[in-house]
Amino acid sequence: MTRALTIAASDSAAASGVQADLRVFAARGVYGVCAVTLVAAQDTRAVRRLYKLPASIVGAQIDTVLRDIGADACKIGWFRSPELTTLIAGRIRRREIRQVVLDPCLWSANGAVLTPPRTVKRLVRELLPCTEVLCVTVRELSVLAATPIETEEELRAAAERVRSLGARSLVVEDAFGEHPVWAGIGAELQPVAGRTTGATRLTDEGGLFSAALTAALAAGAALPEAARSAAAFVEAARADAQAPGRGSLVWSIPDGGVR
Repeated sequence: MTRALTIAASDSAAASGVQADLRVFAARGVYGVCAVTLVAAQDTRAVRRLYKLPASIVGAQIDTVLRDIGADACKIGWFRSPELTTLIAGRIRRREIRQVVLDPCLWSANGAVLTPPRTVKRLVRELLPCTEVLCVTVRELSVLAATPIETEEELRAAAERVRSLGARSLVVEDAFGEHPVWAGIGAELQPVAGRTTGATRLTDEGGLFSAALTAALAAGAALPEAARSAAAFVEAARADAQAPGRGSLVWSIPDGGVR
């Protein structure tokens, strides 16, 4: 059995966070387990309230599922506190999790800040060295590498910078030109998937992408293959877009089961 762990927030609308990650894992044939970092009172339009779980409870969740079930890969999504950064990094080292995908969730789709600057600084210092694959947008990469990115040369330079900070490889979801998905190690970053068609946009497409990437890595795929598989998954998910509420479209496993 292939297994994957997601460490992320709980979304009460189930359009993002651990709920969406677990659906993606199941759709890709991976058994998913989770550790919740935040509880969000959230609908398909906005986050209404947040409750940050104590670090001790987050650590207990990670320890409990890994002792019993284990994980072939791990996705780290949204959390807010510097203390959780240290805890998660420590658990990754202690439990020797190898395929760690970090999706840092710095901003929401409407531009709201999700992760405070103090947490971002500690993430760079403590969590990047534990990361196998950093999965980011160009804007997020620019912040983490502390450098502007407007050209492919600057993109590769930023990739080399985050490698020097500890992230062993990188996937960029929204790069330049006709091939927006790039993957690789440092300056060897290369385009791996072409631009998708259609205007349909789903809630938290970046989260769906990183969850599908994590599932592919857990199943043993190499990074370029995993990135192409994740891009294809998001494209197919758009065809299954539904509007369960009065807000944005979400992905759901279609009637009749997983494709």
